[in-house]
Amino acid sequence: MVTLSAMRAFVAYAALLAMAPVSSMSGALASDSVGCHKTRPSPARRKFSSPEVDLFLLDTVPRLRDQIAQTFNVCLPNALDSTFVVAGRDDSFVITGDIDAMWLRDSTFQVLPYVRYFLKQGHRTELSDAVCGLVRRQARSVLIDRYANAFNLDARGRGGPIRATGGFPR
Repeated sequence: MVTLSAMRAFVAYAALLAMAPVSSMSGALASDSVGCHKTRPSPARRKFSSPEVDLFLLDTVPRLRDQIAQTFNVCLPNALDSTFVVAGRDDSFVITGDIDAMWLRDSTFQVLPYVRYFLKQGHRTELSDAVCGLVRRQARSVLIDRYANAFNLDARGRGGPIRATGGFPR
């Protein structure tokens, strides 16, 4: 029987092996040459911010090597900074692709890394309200159309941006 600690050790070892080729890319992970941003958007341009995640970053980033720290500092809060639309405690929408739509599976996996930060608090936070709002939105969306895999913010039924000609992209 495989123990939980043995499974964790295997996953950690596999992750290190997978990162070996990447670690020799001499800075490509956090560079603009591969399309990555080196910094987070300014606070005014962020869609959502979480004090819990920001405190974790302030505590963790100084303990990491420069390139990893820079990448981690941008990547961990990326979904909060760029994809969350919070309309109140009961409603959150997470853009999950190249169009402004929310896929149920993808939006769930986009918020999973943040659950640990509000569970530690032991009380309601803006982050917990945002995640609960997402769950409520997902439930309402499934009640609207249980066979759909993605939903728009305003249920307008359009799967992408309208071109200047008035038609949908092909």
